Amino acid sequence: MIEKMIEKIFSMGDNKHNPTEMHEKEGTKVAYRCICFDFDGTLADTEGMVFRIYNELAKKYHYAPIDASRREQIKEMSAQEILRHLNLPFYQVFRLLYEGRKHMHHRQDEITAIQENLPASFETLYGMVDYCGILTSNSADTVRDFLWTHQLAPYVDFVEGGAMFSKRKRLLKLCRNLRISTSQMLYVGDETRDVKACREASIDIAAVDWGYNTKPALARCHPTYEVSEFKELIEIVQYHNTHREAGTQKVRRYLQKMKRKQHKALNGNVNGKLRQHGQSFS
Repeated sequence: MIEKMIEKIFSMGDNKHNPTEMHEKEGTKVAYRCICFDFDGTLADTEGMVFRIYNELAKKYHYAPIDASRREQIKEMSAQEILRHLNLPFYQVFRLLYEGRKHMHHRQDEITAIQENLPASFETLYGMVDYCGILTSNSADTVRDFLWTHQLAPYVDFVEGGAMFSKRKRLLKLCRNLRISTSQMLYVGDETRDVKACREASIDIAAVDWGYNTKPALARCHPTYEVSEFKELIEIVQYHNTHREAGTQKVRRYLQKMKRKQHKALNGNVNGKLRQHGQSFS
């Protein structure tokens, strides 16, 4: 998805911890000390707004619009594939990013949270790590307004603006500023470019399937974790940090086991109710 222009912001704020340099020994598993989120599509439901803004700018500058029938096709593509599909010259991208970001800021009251209970989830995660923050290519003002509106500001230590095609470098810079190793960060994103950037930076990533790119598109990039519910992020961090010797493969197996148990419990509840009415669930 075509994102907003580069935001040159690094607002670490008053950190709640005094970080010390930690060096990971070869073969040693370490806890996640930082969980870092993407914004658009991961925390904020901006998909419809982004398509509307793009089509408005496409009409203004005579680019190919994206109608509703093409949205799912677009969501299967990477950012570079979208540019090629729309026949959009790369040198025009930054004008769209700049104007698109301004349009979104003016409509920030329309931005909704991806789910209703985000504050409770963030409070839990905040107590499990040293740092909780956001790395986004959106406007920092738009993000901060969203955080205050949805009662998330107390649980966010930093907001970092990043360029569309240099997320790997911004992630590595963030680790240096926080004085943590790349293995001590978990990034949460919804796009294939998030997965690719984290893999290149040797950073674990939880790819959420409720955002811009589809679940199959994300799976093809081989993220560390595939997440369908926000509560799974809490389970990942909790299990990883309490079983440091386990490694990511064991964490994935643990998540699969939890999903099977939840599915079995759900079916059991449904069967119990149906049996009361002389029916069965297959």
